[in-house]
Amino acid sequence: MMDVKLKIQQLVNLIKNYDYHYYVLSEPLIDDFEYDMLYKSLQQLEKDHPDLIQIDSPTQRVGGEAVKGFKKLNHNSPMLSLENAFSTKEIANFIDNINFQTNSKNEFVVEPKIDGVSISLTYKNGVLVHALTRGDGSVGEDVLNNVKTIKSIPLTIPFTKTIEIRGEIFVDKKTFLAINNQLEKPFANARNLAAGTIRNLNSEITAQRKLRALFYYIPNGLEESITTQTMVLEQLKQWKFPVSDTIRVFQNKFQLINYLEAFDKKREQLTFNLDGLVIKLNSLLFYQQLGATSKSPRWAIAFKFSPKFVQTKLTAVLITIGRTGRVNYTAKLESVNLDGTKVTAATLHNFDYIKTKDIRINDTVVIYKAGEIIPKVLKVNLEKRKNDTIIIQEQKYCPSCNSKLVKIVDEVDQYCTNETCKERNIQLINYFVSKTAMDINGLNINTITKLYEHNLVRSIVDLYDLKDKKNQVLKLDLKIGDKLFNKLVDNIENSKQKGMARLLTGLGIKHVGNVLAKNLANHFKNIKALQHASLENLISLNDVGITVAESLYNWFHDPNHLQLIEQLELRQVKTDQLPLKINFETNSIYFQKRFLITGSFNISRDQIKDLLSAKFDCQFASEVKPTVDFVIAGNKPTLRKINHAKELNIPIINEAIWT
Repeated sequence: MMDVKLKIQQLVNLIKNYDYHYYVLSEPLIDDFEYDMLYKSLQQLEKDHPDLIQIDSPTQRVGGEAVKGFKKLNHNSPMLSLENAFSTKEIANFIDNINFQTNSKNEFVVEPKIDGVSISLTYKNGVLVHALTRGDGSVGEDVLNNVKTIKSIPLTIPFTKTIEIRGEIFVDKKTFLAINNQLEKPFANARNLAAGTIRNLNSEITAQRKLRALFYYIPNGLEESITTQTMVLEQLKQWKFPVSDTIRVFQNKFQLINYLEAFDKKREQLTFNLDGLVIKLNSLLFYQQLGATSKSPRWAIAFKFSPKFVQTKLTAVLITIGRTGRVNYTAKLESVNLDGTKVTAATLHNFDYIKTKDIRINDTVVIYKAGEIIPKVLKVNLEKRKNDTIIIQEQKYCPSCNSKLVKIVDEVDQYCTNETCKERNIQLINYFVSKTAMDINGLNINTITKLYEHNLVRSIVDLYDLKDKKNQVLKLDLKIGDKLFNKLVDNIENSKQKGMARLLTGLGIKHVGNVLAKNLANHFKNIKALQHASLENLISLNDVGITVAESLYNWFHDPNHLQLIEQLELRQVKTDQLPLKINFETNSIYFQKRFLITGSFNISRDQIKDLLSAKFDCQFASEVKPTVDFVIAGNKPTLRKINHAKELNIPIINEAIWT
């Protein structure tokens, strides 16, 4: 048995080393046939001795049956987005501002911003236990089984503490083309392929698509000796994580800017698609001082490359109504490839934009992307204009309900103000159930449209009565059976507890997005307080100017909207803000303090931390420092830490304060 165990260990180590050289270093050490023979030998040994299978065995990367769905988990720290810069002047200002705030001449790291899917890995006791997608930044989906299929990602690391490691999952250009050529319905771009693959419910399919990954950030769990981003990257390399080889460090601002400009010209030579470059402060010591906004850290910024321009023919104009009643003008285009994406439509913004640019049907137009998902029409190539062009007419009536469209003073957009408009209500319901708002899984725009047309869901209130309409729903051609219907009802019922911020987002109030909704919810605590706020009170709030304040004030003084809120409350939809944490002992001397734990206990360190965090909203340190408030000592504590705590007069607690 010992010989077999040793043989399995040797094969695991050998194959892991070959995987590392092939998938991370791009330096294959053996040919495919030799590799396959070794892999089959390991498979056979593990089949004969299943009790000897190691958790980090290469054979354990692909799971068996398809899963039914992904579990949602909270991020230990928010996965924020980066603020975008579109010019080198903005980058220079960013650098100058950080140097001024820190009173230092800092180094900055330039890293590739890969056009892929963000992922956050959690290792406990050296083992990969979670792999969360970004989600809404606070909550992500655990796609662990799929991430395990990516052979460049270590299943284990030589680090026993809990640590979080973040990076990007992507598909390289060559793989994207090869996979798309095999698909009946190809993906629009490599990012969509990566996103669809990492969320595929069958990990065997995920494994076949050869996803890649690069890692760049450790938000928590680092040893305190690591004080720079370059040290973080070096640590990741030592643990055999794939790290970009195009990373550069600069102290001279002008050299950094020259590098950005030069890189823009050669990025097409890379094997994968870039979304830009990330400029990041190298010193981690200033990260906490600089902090973050609700959206972005202040110690990093994304430099977006100059937009690419392509020309194509504008064949028609599609006019639609959004959830707030705003009229959207969209250009239908002859298919063209733009930055790796097949494009058949582009925004025209509004009629004033069309008129100013003199854009006509059958024109050859220049389209581009500038950080947005939806391309824009920049201008007309007048040299290619022919006699068959058709002048685009301003829409006077709503294409859905035929109500007369209106323009609001000082705004360029037109609006349908009819609150019974079919398209407007369908779009509002669709937004209400989206992940950004109430996150009700199981309803898409097509399902909502059919439910609306059959008078089963005519408003967001009707969603909460859908449980009483089971027979009518099952009779429709919605591909919803008894089991799916019950699951949908459960999702709708669960949304009642999502709280004020998500509800406020889902109401579709003009100018109120999810970030502002969170801020308003944290300030007012409940819908009633917001409803009774004066216009002056609203204007005085941060991030709320006159335009937004008037929109909020008018919405909450419309009798129809007040009735809507009342009807939601009657159906037990929670209109109070959820507490950030629950059951904190705010009067305790331990509330929001920093602890250091040493010694052994009858439960694990992670369990202790979870219990204390839930009770006191506290933080933890790995070494004794003046910033530590209490040391919790168990059996056989580290004497060095105890003595250091005594020197600093830090209280040492022996009792189990988490009980």
